[in-house]
Amino acid sequence: MKSELISKIKNKGIKGILFAVHVRMTAVEYAAFTLLPINKHLIVFESDGDLTDNSYALYEYMRIHNYLDRYKVVWMVHDVSRAKKMQTHRPDLFPNTIFANKDIGKINIKRNFYLATCKWFIYDHSNLVSNYCRRRGQNVVFISHGFGVKAGKGIQPVRNNFDINIVLGEIPAENASKDWGGTVSQTRQWGYPRNDYLFVDNNDVKKVLNDKWAFDKYRKVILWMPTFRKTVAYGAQLSEDYIQNETGMPLFQTMAELKALDEFLSRLDVLVVLKLHPLQANLKVFSYNYQNIIVLRNENLQDMQLQLYQMVRYTDALVTDYSSISTDYMLLDKPIIYILDDYEEYKKARGLSPENALDLLVGYHIVSVEELENAVSEIVCGIDRFQEARRKLIPKLHKYIDGNACERIIRELNL
Repeated sequence: MKSELISKIKNKGIKGILFAVHVRMTAVEYAAFTLLPINKHLIVFESDGDLTDNSYALYEYMRIHNYLDRYKVVWMVHDVSRAKKMQTHRPDLFPNTIFANKDIGKINIKRNFYLATCKWFIYDHSNLVSNYCRRRGQNVVFISHGFGVKAGKGIQPVRNNFDINIVLGEIPAENASKDWGGTVSQTRQWGYPRNDYLFVDNNDVKKVLNDKWAFDKYRKVILWMPTFRKTVAYGAQLSEDYIQNETGMPLFQTMAELKALDEFLSRLDVLVVLKLHPLQANLKVFSYNYQNIIVLRNENLQDMQLQLYQMVRYTDALVTDYSSISTDYMLLDKPIIYILDDYEEYKKARGLSPENALDLLVGYHIVSVEELENAVSEIVCGIDRFQEARRKLIPKLHKYIDGNACERIIRELNL
């Protein structure tokens, strides 16, 4: 017994052992709460980032249409104190709502109590009940946080333990089990709640964007959302660290190159909103005050009380690569530029799915700065050379193109 314990400590370390013990204790605690009755009026929400993305869009729809009046809501968040401050400042935005910390590595009685007794658990990122024995009568709904061509090469799908997985359309449904586990029969092609924002012309949002960044003064506003290349979630199993430069991005490796792009954009009177992963946005190169490039951070959106897709609607084109944002952006029927200069390296490191991944990236395929500048120049002139091909593809990715995903989900789930 002693030698076995020593061996475990060597393999996992003291922290690893303590974490494993904590996980087991949490499971026992959760199991104890399952002896209590399910609260049919309790909904638990979780999102990728606190109070964002698909889960928040659905929550907001329910609030606006008074569906929350009949429920108690618990939001699982990382920063409970910040969420409470937001609620204190704008209580009208969070009726019948409380907050609980969702971090697994902490003793958390509230989290386990609400997860064990809720009627509904609706999440778009972390399935907090994935390793627990599900209760009969509970409903676990996954609104997957995006369909892109990124794959998890060598990674088995997480045991997500959900009842249904809400997806966009035919092709996303076919690939859902590879990405998230489960089966095709568990998918529902109802669309993403966040995409409803793309169909709403909101004067308040426009005013905020114009007051903050003067969107209305530029000939074009282009959103640039590169895929984060340094995956940390899977450690050595999923390494994309082949990019070692100042920016962590392909194509533009140094601050000098970004400054040159900034000068080009200034000449064309184009604004680029560069939305980076939070870890990447903290790199020194992005602290520089560019003239026509805005580095958009999550806290900027939080300070303006905007959801990302509320802003996305008011951009004129997208620059991305393998990210799921391009699938959603097609609903706007606007040009998309794909930077693919590291295609072979990315395919080798992470993999792409499905096999015909490139066929789903309808737009400019860029491998040089010159090609990027030419594409931007065409877009500024009002040219959309891929519109016809894009419109042919959209119905295979999106079953509905109507901005009514929230309404459909509420109706189908009988909420």
